[in-house]
Amino acid sequence: MFAWGFGSGTYFVDPDAQDTVSTQKVYCAVLPDGSSGWTKMLQYDRSAYTPTASAVGTISTSSTSSIAKLADVFINALVGVGKSKEYRFRASGFTTAQHVPEQDLFVVSSAVFEDTIFGQGIFSGTSQILLVCVSPARSSCTFVTTASKGYMNSVLLGVSAAGNFCNQFISDFQGGPSRCLGHFEADDLGNIDFIPSQTTKRCIVTGPCAEGESVNQGVMLTELAVWVREYPRLQD
Repeated sequence: MFAWGFGSGTYFVDPDAQDTVSTQKVYCAVLPDGSSGWTKMLQYDRSAYTPTASAVGTISTSSTSSIAKLADVFINALVGVGKSKEYRFRASGFTTAQHVPEQDLFVVSSAVFEDTIFGQGIFSGTSQILLVCVSPARSSCTFVTTASKGYMNSVLLGVSAAGNFCNQFISDFQGGPSRCLGHFEADDLGNIDFIPSQTTKRCIVTGPCAEGESVNQGVMLTELAVWVREYPRLQD
């Protein structure tokens, strides 16, 4: 995992120090609030992505302009067996470009990460205990202890108000078959179109925000990056 005392940037990381998992170049970050140890593990730009256990694209950059991901085996080796992972879901925009996301989703889970299953292991099932927070900064998080719901839904997890639509995080709705809920998108000319639900590609949508408010439909979070680190981090 990203060593303490180093700034944000690209590093070569051997996650298990035993050559079981090969060394790889990754992008690591210290957040503006000073929390550190974060490794970027998955990202997509303005398009939903196809879940995979494999590595995809180039993720060792600060940019989120393309779909990229570390292999599941590398992600799990970063923290190690029996240790909890803390995830940070951070988006820079919405598909309608009318609002800017103001909150991040932080989740602590001891489950094995599996990108191809509903809930990605993080939210899968209904019996694992999660620590969850929605906050603009890790330093201001007040974690809620709750049981997993089988899929990502920050309202059901108790950390997003049902009426605070732009700060909701929803994916793999009700544990399938939809991985990316129907939502509104704006094209390059500013035209707003409704994109039907997708079952083979995953995205994260918020609630009825911006143009979606009038018809009770969500908009997709864009330029989204998922970060991971070991939990707890006493150094923050």
